[in-house]
Amino acid sequence: MLVTAWFSDLTAVYSDQAGTLTIRGWSYDHDSLADLLESMKTLDQLEEVNCRVSTETNYQGKEAIQFQIDAALLSGPGFFNEQSEEIEQLDTAEQEAEQAEEEGGAQ
Repeated sequence: MLVTAWFSDLTAVYSDQAGTLTIRGWSYDHDSLADLLESMKTLDQLEEVNCRVSTETNYQGKEAIQFQIDAALLSGPGFFNEQSEEIEQLDTAEQEAEQAEEEGGAQ
């Protein structure tokens, strides 16, 4: 599925295990906008995905649809990959070495 839409503004606000996502953008037709909405609805991190505004207008001389999509951001596990876990282990090892050095120098 080719989605022909682009974003002009993306705002995410998140605190205390919940948040909101607002996306504003453009599409050349309603079908592409509908495809984007359906794709977003499949994401586990989002719910209540809705198109709040859909206005036919012109963009750079072509007929286009200007839109705003709102969604709720859900809490979930943090994002870690192997590299970020290795960095975390190095940071922990460095902190332990610094603490041992401080304790050794204080004696």
